[in-house]
Amino acid sequence: MVVVAALLIGAVAIVVAVRSRAGAQRQERTAVLVETIRAEAQQLNAARAQALATFALSRAHTMSASPQIFRDASAAARGLSESVARLRPLDAGLAKHLGRDLTRVFDIGVRVVMQRGQSLTPAAWHTLVAFAAVVGRLDAAAQSAATRETLLAASASAGAQTWFVGSLGLGLLVLMLSGWVLHRLRRRIAVDAAVREKEDRSEARLRALLEHASDMVAVVGTDLHVHWQATPIAERLGIAESLEGRPLTAIVHPEDVEAVEDFLGAALTRSGSRALMFRAGGDGRTCRTVEAIANNRLADPEIGGLVLSMRDATERKALEDQLRHHAYHDALTGLANRSLFENRVAQAVAVAQRSRRAFAVLFLDLDDFKTINDSLGHFLGDELLCDVATRIVSALRGSDTAARLGGDEFAVLVELRAGEDGEAMAVAERILEVLSQPFQIGEHTLRVTASLGVVLGSGADGVQELMRNSDIAMYAAKADGKSAVRSFEPDMYRRAVQRLELTGELRAAIDAQQFVLDYQPIVELDSGRIVGVEALVRWEHPAGKRVRPDEFIGLCEDTGLIVPLGRWILSAACAQAQRWRQGQAMDGLELSVNVSTRQLRDPAFVADVAVELARSGLPPAALMLEITESVMMGEGGAAIATLRELRALGVRIAIDDFGTGYSSLSHLRHLPVDALKIDRSFIAGIENDPGQANLVRGILDLGASLQLKVVVEGIELAEQARALAGPHRPLAQGFLFHRPLPAEEVEQVLAADAGARVAGSDRESASRPPQPAPTSHPAPQPTPRVRTATA
Repeated sequence: MVVVAALLIGAVAIVVAVRSRAGAQRQERTAVLVETIRAEAQQLNAARAQALATFALSRAHTMSASPQIFRDASAAARGLSESVARLRPLDAGLAKHLGRDLTRVFDIGVRVVMQRGQSLTPAAWHTLVAFAAVVGRLDAAAQSAATRETLLAASASAGAQTWFVGSLGLGLLVLMLSGWVLHRLRRRIAVDAAVREKEDRSEARLRALLEHASDMVAVVGTDLHVHWQATPIAERLGIAESLEGRPLTAIVHPEDVEAVEDFLGAALTRSGSRALMFRAGGDGRTCRTVEAIANNRLADPEIGGLVLSMRDATERKALEDQLRHHAYHDALTGLANRSLFENRVAQAVAVAQRSRRAFAVLFLDLDDFKTINDSLGHFLGDELLCDVATRIVSALRGSDTAARLGGDEFAVLVELRAGEDGEAMAVAERILEVLSQPFQIGEHTLRVTASLGVVLGSGADGVQELMRNSDIAMYAAKADGKSAVRSFEPDMYRRAVQRLELTGELRAAIDAQQFVLDYQPIVELDSGRIVGVEALVRWEHPAGKRVRPDEFIGLCEDTGLIVPLGRWILSAACAQAQRWRQGQAMDGLELSVNVSTRQLRDPAFVADVAVELARSGLPPAALMLEITESVMMGEGGAAIATLRELRALGVRIAIDDFGTGYSSLSHLRHLPVDALKIDRSFIAGIENDPGQANLVRGILDLGASLQLKVVVEGIELAEQARALAGPHRPLAQGFLFHRPLPAEEVEQVLAADAGARVAGSDRESASRPPQPAPTSHPAPQPTPRVRTATA
């Protein structure tokens, strides 16, 4: 604009200067013409004067001018007429004024001069006189006009020069200003070009960076169309069509379009950032998971929309789903794990609170799975668990949830509808039924049973309470003989609480050594002579009562307290047996101590036995460790290896409760054992059942053939003792001979037995039927002996 204005001003100045110069030149030409007219008028006046002189000198008083005068007058008249004609375009007013006088000159003077030879009348004379005055005025007017035009011409010329010089100066100034403006404009253009180039390079770098970045950046307008994108978003997502200029929802999975539109609409109406995850693509094969973050930049005039940063989160989403699945599902079976199951139970409780819909929780534990796992190995054990999980799911409905809580423990959530109160027990029965079918695991055909606990839930129950109660019911089913279903009853919880309290009391009792040992003598069946004692533990409760072993030994087994308790029993029994051997001269007295499964698994058990033998001074051969048949077979090679280490110490091993387990005779001859103890169940009723008696005699024959000592437990009647009479001379143990006695009373019995030996009572006792040993206590009624791991 400045350049245009300067150019316009310069052009106007130049035009004014040119026009001023043209006016000055016109004035100059006017002055020249006026001077010419004046000269020609003087010539005409001179012709008039000559004509008058000629007339005055003429004798005839006639107009007889010479031809020369006539020609001069005619030339002056023509010249004057032409000059006036040329003056008319330059100054019409002046030409008109001079022309008026010139006309009078023509009418009067020239015609008179041209009337040659005529007489000069008075009128003509008067005209000639007037002619002189007219020519005089014409000359004066021409001289005045010439002077005025000369001044005007000088003024116009000076003005024209001033305007011209001013125009040139102004033009130069305008040119200089225009040059400065153009310089500034060129500089600004150069700067703008540099800025644009820099911006283009920056944008190119930004695009290059964004094209190689994991994020996809785009600007979405209020019409939800993509107005700008830094990267080919569609190509990144495996979609052929371009996205720029199209709605963003063009690449969104149809099921997510509404969510994306709501997301973009909310982002356009609120400031700040918002995030959303949606699926892009709709054919299933190219469907990708996109994570988008929208930032509202509507107020920014350079953007005017949403800045959308998108990232392909397909792999991350798949990994998150996989981690989420692993976090809430069992890695082995694929069932729900404890966390997910408890969450489902919590949801069922919430639904029950709102709609009073009932549900049930089933707790399942495989029976004797450890035996299978240890004998076949963990790999086949895991395969069995997978098959068990598959069968459990097959017995459920679509609305039920199965879970593996850990190990061989499973749980089932059964959602019940109105009138389905018995459906929970039906589901439990179906589970038992499908599990009762044989499993083919590798080359092994296995039969598996399970114990199930069932608890009905409502909105008033808590998750942990339901899990606890179903677990309690499951243990009640195991106590009923396994492969059973038990529904939870409130009394079960009370007993469980008592069991927990008893566990705490047991821990305190072990620390305070509140236990004592009773000893039951072992005698020769034919002579009644005492050859050994079995140590039996008793709990002297601080409340003043003696707790029976069957009330706490099983709990000690389950909690692991049997290990420190067994260590104390071994120490106290070895020390007491060594005192008896020294004080009563009972050199052949044997001490029998029961060993539990937990003790046998303890890596320090062999070392503990060696330490106690060395501390007490008891000869290793005088210690008999009793291991149940089931424990020996269940622990497999590890148990046998431990028994071999014990025998290497000189300790002897006995199989307790023989006949109740499942060991084969082919294995028996390879086991590191020294004695068999026939279980009391074989003795009950033997006096009236010849077949039972023959069975026991067969076991006695087996022991003799394997060169094993045999001890018959649970003899309570003399008839039972007589039924066992024979050539094998087994050892016997039972209330018929001695009941379990405190150490002080055992000492008296041993003293009496030692006195009888000195008196030769051995021969006498051999010649008569066995009689009950004297005791200060009346013979009790026949009751089963409670055997514990250390009792």
